[in-house]
Amino acid sequence: MLILLIGAKGGVGTTSLARCLARDGRGVGLDLSDGQLAARLERRTWSLAGLLFDGNARGAVDQIVKRRISLLWSPECKLDPDAVRGMVRAVADRSLVVADGGIEPVEEVAELADVVIVVTAKGADEDEASRTNSLVAQYHVHRLKRRFPEAVVTPYSREVAQHLTEQLLQRR
Repeated sequence: MLILLIGAKGGVGTTSLARCLARDGRGVGLDLSDGQLAARLERRTWSLAGLLFDGNARGAVDQIVKRRISLLWSPECKLDPDAVRGMVRAVADRSLVVADGGIEPVEEVAELADVVIVVTAKGADEDEASRTNSLVAQYHVHRLKRRFPEAVVTPYSREVAQHLTEQLLQRR
């Protein structure tokens, strides 16, 4: 199963939620964004591009699943999008994969998602900066819901992370 998390804007907790789901759900982290998920999981991290050009994809999938190795997408993955999709799908068929898509997930992986979660701000405070940030987030939520009509929209909190993790573990 592949869960794709997308932030409605920066700083809403997308990476934190992805980290909680990957750790507590005992899944593989897939960082499609900026490397923060891979760093926060504090696990061995392998570059998807490196794996694809190495030629031992089948053996790599076994190791990724067994050791819960984090995966890192890089622009070089666009050189062979079919191989990227194949590698990610092979891992997701055998393990939970939690992908941090940042605010604009890469198409090569986004189309593989079994579940899409849009993480948004908790709500606007009374100051003008908070209201502006909330409006930006609302715009992006609307845009993302058009692209991913089945997406779940949620603010990040520890309670949300715990609830989602429990749901994931029940599905397996």
